[in-house]
Amino acid sequence: MKRTLGSVVGACALLVSVSASGQLVKGAPTVRLDTAGKNAVDDLTWRTAEGGGVVFNAAAAVVTGTDKLVQTSVGPREWEPVTLKGPIPGASSARFVTDLGDAVVTMSTDGIKVGKLSMPSADPSVKQYRPGTPSIGNVTFGVRRPAPAAIAAWRATALQGLDARKTITVELRGAGGEVLRKYTLQQCQPVSFSGVNVKPGVETLDTVVARCARIDVAGSARPGFVSWLTSFNAGVDYRRNVTLVEGVRRFSYGDAWILEYGLPALDKRTEGEAVETVVFQPATVTGP
Repeated sequence: MKRTLGSVVGACALLVSVSASGQLVKGAPTVRLDTAGKNAVDDLTWRTAEGGGVVFNAAAAVVTGTDKLVQTSVGPREWEPVTLKGPIPGASSARFVTDLGDAVVTMSTDGIKVGKLSMPSADPSVKQYRPGTPSIGNVTFGVRRPAPAAIAAWRATALQGLDARKTITVELRGAGGEVLRKYTLQQCQPVSFSGVNVKPGVETLDTVVARCARIDVAGSARPGFVSWLTSFNAGVDYRRNVTLVEGVRRFSYGDAWILEYGLPALDKRTEGEAVETVVFQPATVTGP
């Protein structure tokens, strides 16, 4: 794919501090995203980073020795994906709004996943991959009764056999009302609307399940990461170079692309962290 944007370079450093007892205590990872022509911005909000190791595939097997044990030789190697996970800075899961109405109190989704396809490699000892077709999992809304007008009209349209595709926005807002994360669920086609659901003594919600064509991500939290997701959705320059530093060890991940993005599960009825996850696949790894 032709690269139409400047490279974005990330540096991920595991901070190390010394406790009162003198023991080393590791902190959360720091992610740095550099956009060409702009100063680096450190992001201290990711909680964990893991993966990126090397896996050796088995090559042709041979029978050796008098015991006739089958021995396999080391085949081409490949690189594991890397996972970053952490709560969206400043976003309480109780502070989300959607244009489906205030009666929508929960939202969950299977997230965004990208197929991983084999591609030719200049080095036969290394397996290489390229992104496949992105897919969006089902999005499920939990709705208090009675159903709001927007959902009742959506259901009626679907029952009439008309075009029921609908674009839905969901916003996570900070304490001051700022939009920390905005999800635009494009062309959502209804999969199901719930029927009878009675559980005495507990609050029960109606459910609406939809499949969306694309999820656009915006907002002020983690701007470098949002820029990466935006370019990924646009199909341009989705690759990034990321560096992970852990103490004296340093790993460099070249031409990494987003393999999976997990949206946070949201519930207005409970306070809690809105945790998002990104998995990226490096093309090359050097270090430590």
